[in-house]
Amino acid sequence: MTDVRNIEEKIVAFSSGVRFSDLPSVGVAFAAYDAPTARIARRLAQPTSGDLSARVWGSQVRTTLESAAFANGVMVRYLDLNDAWRTKDAHHPSDYLPGILAVAEYRGASGEDFIAALAVAYEIVCRFTDVVPFNTAGWDQPVTGAIATAMAAGRLLGLSREALMHALALAVIPNLCTYQTRAGELSMWKGCAGPNGARNGVFAALLAGEGMSGPYEAFDGVFGVWNQTLGGTPYDGASSRPTSRPIRCVIPASCRLIRRSNCGHGQRQGRSTHCASKPTARPGRVRLRTRNCGPLRPERPPTILCCSRSPVPWSMAR
Repeated sequence: MTDVRNIEEKIVAFSSGVRFSDLPSVGVAFAAYDAPTARIARRLAQPTSGDLSARVWGSQVRTTLESAAFANGVMVRYLDLNDAWRTKDAHHPSDYLPGILAVAEYRGASGEDFIAALAVAYEIVCRFTDVVPFNTAGWDQPVTGAIATAMAAGRLLGLSREALMHALALAVIPNLCTYQTRAGELSMWKGCAGPNGARNGVFAALLAGEGMSGPYEAFDGVFGVWNQTLGGTPYDGASSRPTSRPIRCVIPASCRLIRRSNCGHGQRQGRSTHCASKPTARPGRVRLRTRNCGPLRPERPPTILCCSRSPVPWSMAR
């Protein structure tokens, strides 16, 4: 039987131990500067003159690390052309890239240090997605995304293992969020939930760096994650496949998308693409969770559409 005890220690040990030399190439996404959600997020990303700041992409504005994580993350997420990892659950690991990059910018980190921290976040997100059925139980992706961002940010901030333990607890316990974000008619928030997880993870790491302690036994406590979200069943989200696959899969996928479109609208290179959005994510799961809550109202397509002026608005980095 797998030992699921002390999962916090396993996550922190992994987050501290990844080296750049362990990693393959990484692909990232960037788009949608003028999207409505991006404009909203930028209006809230007020300029700051302090050292604890990072740039809002596409501008000269410097704002707080948390605001940069959210505003830049919303731009990455809006067009829904970012990466995806679907196994037991589903997740979009690149939602957390902008938050990690904001901390790397603040710290003046090298490209190698940034990519190693990014790999920490990808691994944590993808391993939890492989093993822990949060979505089935009605909990949303940023539950683990906030943890992943906190660990990556904490690594860049140079936190001790003890401080990383507190960052993990401060990321997950205050920020449990439900799957209602992706049920029924989709709102603007659906594309903002992941970036908000990144925002919370960055803030958790900053708090821990200043000496803030977090709740002890975040997973195994009487009101910890396992008891509150999964009926007391523990999982070992720290054990799964090795580092390479979740990260390396992004680049071949993007190359295939350049050659052909899966959008169903006959995309040709250089033309505008308009993709009909799905009315809801995973409707069977939503019906299962709402069968005792009265009939579901009729589904309507969301107002957020997938639009792009280029076949794949991804920048490929090494």
